[in-house]
Amino acid sequence: MHLQPLTPKTRRQIFADFAGQATTALLSWNPLSAPISKPAGTLLKWSINLFEPGQTNEISLEAKYRADLKSTQIRSAAFAKSGRDKVLEDFEDARILRFSRVADSTFAFGADYWHHGVQRDSLQTLRRQGVTFRVCLASPSIAAMRALLEMNKLLEYPAMNPSFEFSYGLEQVQSITKKGQEWDFLILADAPLYFERSKDLDQYQYEWPIYTEGQCALTKAPDKRGTSTLNLRPIQQALVVGETTLHLQERLSAQLGASGMLAEYSDVFREAEFLEPGKAVMMWEPSAAFLRNLHKLVTVPGTAFQSTLSLYSHKKYNADPALAHAFKALFIQAWDKCQKTETPGPFPLGYEEHFKRALNPLN
Repeated sequence: MHLQPLTPKTRRQIFADFAGQATTALLSWNPLSAPISKPAGTLLKWSINLFEPGQTNEISLEAKYRADLKSTQIRSAAFAKSGRDKVLEDFEDARILRFSRVADSTFAFGADYWHHGVQRDSLQTLRRQGVTFRVCLASPSIAAMRALLEMNKLLEYPAMNPSFEFSYGLEQVQSITKKGQEWDFLILADAPLYFERSKDLDQYQYEWPIYTEGQCALTKAPDKRGTSTLNLRPIQQALVVGETTLHLQERLSAQLGASGMLAEYSDVFREAEFLEPGKAVMMWEPSAAFLRNLHKLVTVPGTAFQSTLSLYSHKKYNADPALAHAFKALFIQAWDKCQKTETPGPFPLGYEEHFKRALNPLN
């Protein structure tokens, strides 16, 4: 499969082909001024409706929090190891795996982070040394954000310094490659760190998956009422955000293996309004739920999948791994505490605004 590089020229050509109309008018039009219909039913494989009763235009943070926890990949060491192996197999199948950016399994699982004794010792170690950690995550990672805040409560001082202003994984990676930021840990969608070739990223390494998010291709609903989505016209072209998990899945998917066209994040939202039979956009949750409800789109059968978001660490900890092991043990403890809490509790100032912006970049 050949994917053309995304340049201003090819970008214009993509949308000329994709929408069959001039893009200049689209870029000045705001589809969010249209009324938003009330949702119904379960979204993708999620058992939690992301739109709470009575809401018509906002995804519930509480529902997203519960969905993240329900899809946990770290309920035990064995489950985390199995999930890690599957992610690495997918990277290898897609021919983007960079072994230099994968932590050795003896480092990734250097202690029994799920053992209460290890968690207790880790808590004492971090309290005694008073260390702080810079952690990078995207704002939709609500449960992970809550776990970091719970770690601060356990430690009784603000050891975790999370940066959450990012909307999705590629923005997180570009904070390193374009802005020169350095992080102790990242909670990151699996793919951006492997698609990007910058040597700056060689200082980071994959550890293990934390949770999953649903992703899928969306297209226009059948015109005739009662028509099954199984009778949709085969997808001939799908807009995909480049160098993301969507791009990775497009390489691996039998349904989409020859149809991907690289696009900017905001353009996927703009083009979702103008889909025609045989054309689709690929998007992750909760933004897919937003687009589905806003434009009455449907999921293309066979394209729904679960994408992992994982822990990455800076390689500086390889020489002296004690602090990294303590961080991971305490994160597991905090994550388990979140599993017992129905609501995520208060967030830092500005967090909810970043979450809404990630959900809808045109607003």
